[in-house]
Amino acid sequence: MLERALAQSHHHDTATRMANSVRLLGSSLDAMLDISRLDAGTIEVNRRPVALQRLFEALNSLFSAQAGERAWSFGCDPAACGSTPTPTCCNAC
Repeated sequence: MLERALAQSHHHDTATRMANSVRLLGSSLDAMLDISRLDAGTIEVNRRPVALQRLFEALNSLFSAQAGERAWSFGCDPAACGSTPTPTCCNAC
């Protein structure tokens, strides 16, 4: 709603980033609650493929400006990730 109200304003980009951040925070909270339920043994594990490309694109759109200011980069080698990602398949520099 805020995004639409500011569509013609110079604040539109900020409102869009804020909306994306709120959506990602909601997803993070859901994930943390799911992990809590897994730890408690109240739900079963349901393994399924994850669209990592979309996830990384969303992260890139949120953090690329700040990373660029610090000359940081992030890379991920899908071949190194295999079916179970490990910290070695992605790197931040």
